[in-house]
Amino acid sequence: MRRALRGIVTILAVIILGAGLSFAGNGKGPGNGTGPIHQITSPFTYTGTVLDLTAGEGLVLTTAEEEVTIYGIGPVRYWEAQGVDRPAVGEEITVSGYVVSLNGVERNIASAIITADGTTITLRDDDGKPLWQGKPEKAKGKAKGK
Repeated sequence: MRRALRGIVTILAVIILGAGLSFAGNGKGPGNGTGPIHQITSPFTYTGTVLDLTAGEGLVLTTAEEEVTIYGIGPVRYWEAQGVDRPAVGEEITVSGYVVSLNGVERNIASAIITADGTTITLRDDDGKPLWQGKPEKAKGKAKGK
């Protein structure tokens, strides 16, 4: 009886774990700048003043021509680990990144930011993966001085 019960529990565990992995998204990310970059349509560079910080990891930048929302600037802990202050409202910065299309919605995903004091902080690797994800040592030393 115990052997049969163990077999049933094992089969159920495999089914449940397999179903969970099938819904995991296969690394595509949610499209909000917190996952790897997929479906890149074009690179961008904007210079402007931070108008607002959005909920999560983004900001609104006012340029000479328009207001743009930038996603994926990274969590506070990543910026602190780099020894760099996150951009604040009223600060002039330069953001480079990629326009990403996900389900017909385009978003500006940041890959690097140059702060008001000239410090460059790299946010993503060459494959678009956020540097704050994964092993902490990968994120070390990514800020470049003035």
